[in-house]
Amino acid sequence: MNEVIAYLESVKRLYPFGVPVSLVDAKAIEEAAVQSKRLLVIGDSLTKEGLALLNSALTKGLKLELNEVEIYLLSDKNEKTLNSKLNELPTDVVLVFGNALCAGLGVKVAPECGTWTAIGKKKFLYTLHPDEVSKNTDLKRSYWTQLQMILEAGI
Repeated sequence: MNEVIAYLESVKRLYPFGVPVSLVDAKAIEEAAVQSKRLLVIGDSLTKEGLALLNSALTKGLKLELNEVEIYLLSDKNEKTLNSKLNELPTDVVLVFGNALCAGLGVKVAPECGTWTAIGKKKFLYTLHPDEVSKNTDLKRSYWTQLQMILEAGI
């Protein structure tokens, strides 16, 4: 307890009007984290190589911070939580790869890669699977072209 008091004493000059509630309120912190999401990525599963490629494309290519992106893998979750996640996040742009559009969102036939599908107010961009791209480097240019469509959508 003395360590906590010592720490608070050391930083109190940074907060002359008191510590902001958002720094100590876990619910406020969680809500702020949700509101900072600019892109939802939905996929069926990812290998380590696919995840590395996706993270690199998002951070280096699209200039997004990883805390601005929610990556949702259907292999870890279920359809009910996916619908909850879609309603919870403020973004209207969703990147989808693999069978996620069919399995999780009820689309009967997966669209062609690089095409948009509207479901309600959300716009879903269906792309190549990062695992495929990591195995076949000939697909990288096409994958990058597809991801650039997200920038054109204004995220």
